[in-house]
Amino acid sequence: MKKYFYSLFLFLIVLQFSTLSYGQTTQKERLEKHVYYMAADSLKGRKAGSEAAHKVAEYISNQFSTIGLETILYKFDFPIISLSSDGPYQNVIGVWEGSDSILKRELIVIGAHYDHLGTKLKKEEEIVYNGADDNASGTAALIELARNLVQQKELTKRTLVFVAFDAEEIGLQGSKFFINYVKAVKPVHKMVLMINFDMVGYLKQSGKLKIAGVGTVQNYLTYFNAVSFPESYRLVLKKKDHSILTGSDHDSFLAEQIPAFYVTTGLKSPYHKPEDDAHLIDYDGLSIIVDYFTELVPIFANDTHLKPSDGLKKTSFHDKKSYFGLTAGIGNMRYNYRYGTVDGKKGTALQLGLYGKVSLSNSFALKGEAAYSYTNRYRKEGIIQTHEVTFPVVLLLKSTFENWIEMSMGAGGYYSHFFHLREKNFDPIVKQYYPYEVGWILDFEMRVSRMIYGLQYRYGLNEMIVAPQEEDMARSRIVQFKIGFVF
Repeated sequence: MKKYFYSLFLFLIVLQFSTLSYGQTTQKERLEKHVYYMAADSLKGRKAGSEAAHKVAEYISNQFSTIGLETILYKFDFPIISLSSDGPYQNVIGVWEGSDSILKRELIVIGAHYDHLGTKLKKEEEIVYNGADDNASGTAALIELARNLVQQKELTKRTLVFVAFDAEEIGLQGSKFFINYVKAVKPVHKMVLMINFDMVGYLKQSGKLKIAGVGTVQNYLTYFNAVSFPESYRLVLKKKDHSILTGSDHDSFLAEQIPAFYVTTGLKSPYHKPEDDAHLIDYDGLSIIVDYFTELVPIFANDTHLKPSDGLKKTSFHDKKSYFGLTAGIGNMRYNYRYGTVDGKKGTALQLGLYGKVSLSNSFALKGEAAYSYTNRYRKEGIIQTHEVTFPVVLLLKSTFENWIEMSMGAGGYYSHFFHLREKNFDPIVKQYYPYEVGWILDFEMRVSRMIYGLQYRYGLNEMIVAPQEEDMARSRIVQFKIGFVF
C-alpha cells in the first residue's frame, strides 16, 4: 500500500513540475517552437492538400483545442486544381464566442495561411521550400494571439474566429471556401472585420510593421491611436493595400465587401526561396507584434460603433469592371517579304506603356494602350532602329472566374508613329521612310488579381520604305509576351 501511495505521490510531483514548466514557457519560446515545427524539412514545405499539410493542420487544431477554442477542422476540395495535390484541403477554425447577446453574431476573423510551396526537383535533388516567414510566422502569431485573447479575464462582445487557411498559395482557395462556409453554416452571423497575418517574421530587418487596408474601417485612427507600438520600429498604416507582386487571404474578404487588414513586415525575407528557414526569423519582433494585437483586437471587438468605411467598395479591386495599369512587353519582330525567297531576320521588340480596359458587358471589353516601343528591324538592305509611340485598340471577349481570374482574347488595330529612326549598314540609295505604321492585332490576356499576363501578335499593313521595288516589299510581324499590373 505504501508503495502505491509513493508512486502516486511521485506521479503528482512530475505532473505539477511539467505543468509549471509549460506555464513558465515564454511567448517567444512558443512562437519559436511553432515556426520550427511547421518549417521543418520533414514537412516538405507544407504543400497545400499534402500529407505534411494535414499534419500541420492537426498540430494547429490541437493548439486551438488546448487554448480552449471551439475547434473545427473544415475539409474542402476543388478537383481542377487538386489533381496536382493529395487533397483534401483543410481550414482549421477556432471560435471564441462573444459575450454580448446581439454583438456576438458579428464575427471578427483573424487569419493566416499555413500552406507553402512544397518541394521542387533540381538536378535530381529535392529542394524543400520551408516557408518559415511565408507563412509559419503568421500562423505562429495567430496561435499565440488566440492564447492571449482567450486568457484575458473579460470576454469580447463580438465573436472572435481564428482561422488557419490552407491553399492560399494556389489562389486563396482556403479563404474563399471559409467565407462560403460561414454563409452556409451561420447565415445569421455577419463578418465585420478580417485581420490577416502574412509574413510577419522580419520586424528587426524591416524596421517596420505595415498594416494595409485600414481605410476600410470608419475612423480607423481612433482604434490605432489607442495602442502604442514600440518607438524603435515604425508602424505604417496604409488606407489601401497596393501590393502588386503579392496577394493574400484578406483579398477574398475585400471581394465580399468585408473590411480587411493585411499585416506584414514586408519582403525582407527570402520570399518563395528555399532559404526561408526558421533560424532567420526575428522571434523578439514576432512577439512584439503578438503583444500589439493582443491589445488592439479587443478595441475593435468591443466597440459598438465599428463600421465599414464609405471607401470600402473602392478599396475592393475585385469588383472593378474597368481598370487602368502599366504594361511592359518583350519579344521579337521580323519582316515578311511578299515576293522572292528572302525571309526576314528576327530583331528585338520592347514596349512600355499605360493601358486601360473598359467593360462593355459581362462578356466584352475594350482595351486601349499608349506605349513607347523600341524595335530593331532587320531588312535585307540593312538595319533600322526605331523609337515609336504605339496606340493599339482591341475588342476583347472575356470570361471571369470568381472575380479573381479573368481570361480574354480579341482582335483590333494599331497605329505607330516613328519619332526617331537610325540606320545601320543600310543601302545609301534607300533614304525615305513612312513615319508611321498601321496594322492589326491578335491579343490574349490573363489577369490574376492585379497582375496581367499576355501574348500579343501584331501584323503591319503598310510598307515602311517609300516606293520600294517589288522584291523589297515587306510587312512587319511582332510577337510579344506582356506583363503588367493594375492600379
